[in-house]
Amino acid sequence: MKRFICVFLLLVTAITLCSCSGTAKIGTIDGKGVSVEAFNYFLYTVKEDLLFEADVMEDGAETFWQTEVEGKKAIELAKEKAFEEVMSFEAKYLKALENGFSIDEDCRKNAEEHYNNAASAKGGDAELKAFLKEIGCSEKAYREILEKSYCITAFIAEYKKTGTDFEISDEEIYQRIYERYGEMGPITSIFAKQIIFTTTDSNGNPLPEDELVKKKELADSIYERIMSGEDFDTLMKQYSEDPELENNLDGYLILEADVSEEMKNKVFSLEDGTVSEPTESDYGYHIVKVLSKNYSTMDSIAGNIRLDLEAEKESALAEEWKKEYTVTRNDKEFEKIQ
Repeated sequence: MKRFICVFLLLVTAITLCSCSGTAKIGTIDGKGVSVEAFNYFLYTVKEDLLFEADVMEDGAETFWQTEVEGKKAIELAKEKAFEEVMSFEAKYLKALENGFSIDEDCRKNAEEHYNNAASAKGGDAELKAFLKEIGCSEKAYREILEKSYCITAFIAEYKKTGTDFEISDEEIYQRIYERYGEMGPITSIFAKQIIFTTTDSNGNPLPEDELVKKKELADSIYERIMSGEDFDTLMKQYSEDPELENNLDGYLILEADVSEEMKNKVFSLEDGTVSEPTESDYGYHIVKVLSKNYSTMDSIAGNIRLDLEAEKESALAEEWKKEYTVTRNDKEFEKIQ
């Protein structure tokens, strides 16, 4: 499922205006400058999203940024998206100010708590500052991001109470479920362990034919060993090339709607505790051990669908608000950033 950005996530990913004099500006909105430091932080998050969507590993990132996506180099696309989204964010902040909201004590308190949590997640305050420096952002810019994000959060929460822009009908929810999962009935999922033999390189390109043959032969031999009584978990830890294995040793939740027809036919028909033959996907061969089958009704996923739709409506509203302000881009600084 494609990741979405909502107000809460903007606490981590948003860009803010930088009021400190002498700091290079990436552009202006309503005459107020947006710092390059803040833009660099937001550009980092956009780049992470693009890498995730393209299923590109870290060691393939450098090559990916020089490839064409949507008719232009990926790095240029990332920069353009980052600029558009920062200005949409700033439009929301300006609109919050116009409606009587400001960075108050609650915003500062929440921002400080958020900063401390981020530092803890990075291993300490020094580690967080080093990370910010590495991506070209300052501690001051990051703290301003958090404070203004909490101000926007308070404004949007109040705006929802009085406006109709965020109203979402059951029909909209059901239509999105239908579009995403292809049917209006229950969504089948399995909880399972798997051994993966990758058939693509770090850029998502297929391996040479001789290597593909070896991968298939290895998958078949491991399956035969499992069928002969060898322990699945032991073989999984020894042979699986799944980069997320260490985080999912107990298994994955896999939606039927997210897998290929081959895997759906071979795996989702299995009983609990049974193991599939090697099954091919776009990126490898999978040997899947089904632990349990689960069923989710539309009602159980409607909450997430509603959040998706609210995020989309907020983005659309921000684009409308942005049109009320004059936006400029400092092309000289923009071209410097890589």
